[in-house]
Amino acid sequence: MNLSNIIKLGVVALGSSFLCIACAAETQGETTAESTDQDLSAAMTSCHADSDCVTVSVGGCCPNGTKVAVNSSHDEAYETSHACKHPGQQMCPLNMILDTRVAECGTNNKCHMVEIEKIQCGGFVMHPHTCPSGYSCDHTGKNPDVPGTCTESKPKDCRDTGCSGTSQCSPCWGKFACIPKGAVC
Repeated sequence: MNLSNIIKLGVVALGSSFLCIACAAETQGETTAESTDQDLSAAMTSCHADSDCVTVSVGGCCPNGTKVAVNSSHDEAYETSHACKHPGQQMCPLNMILDTRVAECGTNNKCHMVEIEKIQCGGFVMHPHTCPSGYSCDHTGKNPDVPGTCTESKPKDCRDTGCSGTSQCSPCWGKFACIPKGAVC
């Protein structure tokens, strides 16, 4: 082997070392980016109480009404990261889903969606859940220390509450209401 071949071989070996270092740096950068994405994803759903969680649209190019639970301080970041990248370039179905689930902080300190009827409300527990407006916590037949279930509150009308002495309970516009005595609805 002559000196020029040895020098060429050395340059090739040296070049491949730089190439391998560059490959390692790219792989390390990709791993760092992936771990950053995982950390952000974990932060988007982390919580300590139900008040930390909110519902947002699942996003995408064809939003269909489905909702997802995220941390309230990361809702805009979630919506931005799940926005449609190519709007107007696809045909979307016209059907919509009526997603009535609510966001709740689970025992694993992650926000998740739960059906209202499956919320375990109240009780003598570390982090009791509450019912959304229009629902009340029902403990019928249960020990009050044990969580109850959310049931839809029936609006009270004059048949339950009664009326003052100057008014009468009468059916009016599809419900019972107190109207002045002698008046017709």
